[in-house]
Amino acid sequence: PQKYGFHGTLKAPFKLNTDRSLDGLRKALLSFSQQTPKFTIGKMQVARLGNFVAIIQNNQSIDLRNFAATIVEHFEEFRAPLSENDIAKRRKANLTQRQDELMLRWGYPYVFEEFKFHLTLTGKLDESSAEITKNVLAEHLTSILNKPLEAVDICLYGEREDGRFEIIERFPLQG
Repeated sequence: PQKYGFHGTLKAPFKLNTDRSLDGLRKALLSFSQQTPKFTIGKMQVARLGNFVAIIQNNQSIDLRNFAATIVEHFEEFRAPLSENDIAKRRKANLTQRQDELMLRWGYPYVFEEFKFHLTLTGKLDESSAEITKNVLAEHLTSILNKPLEAVDICLYGEREDGRFEIIERFPLQG
């Protein structure tokens, strides 16, 4: 989270296709956000995802899954093809056959039916620390998590020279 910032990924980071521009991507995002209404994602909870702690949905939101799928498809023309190194790196995660197919087609294995929205709160922790951290954060965030989360905007992120991500522009959902 220190490198990527607090965010929920809808379309995984990608290199810009050589026949597309950042300005073109911004214009496409603006148009998309102007046509897309805000929606309720639902209630969230603090949970462990392996050795990480994250905020996840209490129940998978069909609206959010469809929204993420639409973004993956809609902005695919801006994504450069994966390099052989990128593919080899992804395959180290022991992908299922379906995840591998998704990665080869869409640049990321966790899209469509494999998509699981989450907001990462920690880096890797040992099992004991992850459990303690989960419990402390769940208690600390109770007042926030008691209210359904709303999707009100989408953000375009970029990677800085130091490898950290930052928001380039925020696009309010206005449809």
